[in-house]
Amino acid sequence: MTQLSQPCDTLDLRGAARELGRSYSWMSKHWRTLPGLPAPYVGAAYGRPRWSRAALLAFRDGLANGAN
Repeated sequence: MTQLSQPCDTLDLRGAARELGRSYSWMSKHWRTLPGLPAPYVGAAYGRPRWSRAALLAFRDGLANGAN
C-alpha cells in the first residue's frame, strides 16, 4: 500500500482556491486580477493554470501578515 504523506507540489485552480480559502467560482473569475498572486507557471493561456504550492503558501502567509 502506498501512502501519500506529502501533498502535491502543483496545484490547479481548485487546489489554489482551497489553499487560499476562496471558492472555485471566485478564483476562476478573479485569479488574473488578484494583486500579488504569483503568476501560474504553466497553463494560463489554455485556461488550466497551475501554481506551485510553495508560491501560493508564501502569498497566503503574506496576506495573513498584512502584506499587500
